[in-house]
Amino acid sequence: MFRVDGFRRIGYNVKVKIAVTGHRSEKIAGLEKYVGTFLGYQFGFHQPDAVIVGMAAGVDLIAGGIALDLNIPVVAARPWAGHKPRKDDVALHDHILANAAEIVNVNDAEKYPGPWVYSRRNEWMVDHAQLLLAVWDGSTGGTANCYNYALAQDLGIVTFNPQTREQVQREPIVPF
Repeated sequence: MFRVDGFRRIGYNVKVKIAVTGHRSEKIAGLEKYVGTFLGYQFGFHQPDAVIVGMAAGVDLIAGGIALDLNIPVVAARPWAGHKPRKDDVALHDHILANAAEIVNVNDAEKYPGPWVYSRRNEWMVDHAQLLLAVWDGSTGGTANCYNYALAQDLGIVTFNPQTREQVQREPIVPF
């Protein structure tokens, strides 16, 4: 199982960032408790140096809030500089931004540049992480695209299906 604390115990200074991807609020409605339990457990298990969140409604903001509650530094990866939250998410979104260790604007645009910007944000998150947590039910969309990009990059991935509560871990291939 992909885990860094074993390396830390024997003296290696391993730095790990966890990126989080997942469904929007409407797709996990009523399942937030399970999502939060999964994320909190994974953060505690892997003990990351930082958690990268994409600042979208739903899983991203839940993950950012939990990481801050656990005193884990958050990297807020905004898809574009002018990105704004949904009305219902303003308080949590602003709390995460105000307390983030780092805010990254993946694209400098002040106005929405187009749907492709979400893919660029996801790629940036995967490219800067050592592990991806994916809250994903297997459907097509942005979470699937992020998962598939991480898979192509041979990143370790832990997937949690909020509908079935199934958890699957895919370890990266270690070259020898």
